[in-house]
Amino acid sequence: MKKALFIVSIIIVISLSIISCESGRGKYKLLLVDIDGVEVADLDPQKISSVHLRLSQIAENIRVIKLQTSDSSLVSNQSVFAIGDKYILVKFLDEIYQFSKTGDFIRLLARKGRGPGEIPSVGNNIQYGMDEKSDLFFVSVSDKIYLYRLSDGVFLGTRALQCIGEKAEARSVVLTADSMFLYSYYSRGGLPDDSLTCGIALQDWNNNVVWNKNFNFKTWTVYPDPFNIELLHGSSISLVKTEDPKEYVVHIDNQESSYSFRTDDFSLKPYLLLRTKGPLKREYPVDLISVGSYRISEEYNRSNGYHLMAMDIVTSLAGFPETIDGYSYQIIYDNKRKEAFNIDPFENDYFGFVHKRGGPTRNLSILPSLSAPYGKVLVVYDASQFLSLARETLQKPDLSKEIRERLLGLSNNLTELSNPVLVIGDMKEKFTLE
Repeated sequence: MKKALFIVSIIIVISLSIISCESGRGKYKLLLVDIDGVEVADLDPQKISSVHLRLSQIAENIRVIKLQTSDSSLVSNQSVFAIGDKYILVKFLDEIYQFSKTGDFIRLLARKGRGPGEIPSVGNNIQYGMDEKSDLFFVSVSDKIYLYRLSDGVFLGTRALQCIGEKAEARSVVLTADSMFLYSYYSRGGLPDDSLTCGIALQDWNNNVVWNKNFNFKTWTVYPDPFNIELLHGSSISLVKTEDPKEYVVHIDNQESSYSFRTDDFSLKPYLLLRTKGPLKREYPVDLISVGSYRISEEYNRSNGYHLMAMDIVTSLAGFPETIDGYSYQIIYDNKRKEAFNIDPFENDYFGFVHKRGGPTRNLSILPSLSAPYGKVLVVYDASQFLSLARETLQKPDLSKEIRERLLGLSNNLTELSNPVLVIGDMKEKFTLE
């Protein structure tokens, strides 16, 4: 009898623990809303809880890459990085540098210029990607894609993006598992309001448009005194790869609209409601620079159901143009659980670094991202920044021997002028954030 009562007691305790755990987790779940018959999460960055995020919580198989430094391969931590299985590509000052997976410099893969195989320089409108299985590297500029062979850097020619009209350009380009180009585009502005557009298209290797969708979304870019610039243009669209090779997430900046697009049946369904629309001007949202407006960083991957998103909101223009006050939301979103957290702070416990918010926008100067093309977890450090953090961390008396040896080993091989240090890992399939 006592044994039976003991077993019943254990069952009750376990049941209460499960209920308590689920109840506690429930407070982090986002509200679900119905859009066209599809239930999606309602993500308002100003209404979510903060979480102290550690690198070891989300990443495994961590490795550290010190990019080779030479006069021909100098890049910065503000570059855009693509982490493959064989190669690391870096976009810096409108040119693309190719390194081996261990950080050895291979070549300047795409050079800006007007000669054969060179790309015209148009700033942030240069997008690039690679497909290591096809030995292919591509760069999109305005309405063209420049193709190169990864293994030897040979220029293979160009392809025209058929759906991009006058005064429009590509915003985001990916190569699908079926070797087709999926790309987004938008009108730059300077056209009548009813001529402005944005959209996405799927185009095969022979330049045939397989599928196309135009949207009527428009956005204002406004620069206040002393510039007084106002420009209405098509809204910017990011294409986000997922762990499903047939599915892509379509984020339309400043429009609260986010969709799931499938290349196998061309379905386009609501995916997520992002409350980042901000203030309106003549019924269209303002992306910058206006109090309450959001600036949304491009996102490249969803990995194992997780997103890492960066959204900056303007809170004051009192110091403009010298400073813009605001807040930088660094969000980790779990699409399976429909949970979201604002990262504050971020701890790189592989090196014992804790990165806290600072500056006029209270941003995290160092944070993880999910890099193209495979969704690797990536943390990037400028060499001088790493050395400064290492010196500070090495002063801690309770620092573990393992971390101390890591810091000393890497610091001894760096100078203030070395290329960035990359911390790379695989996103874990499951983890808990509370």
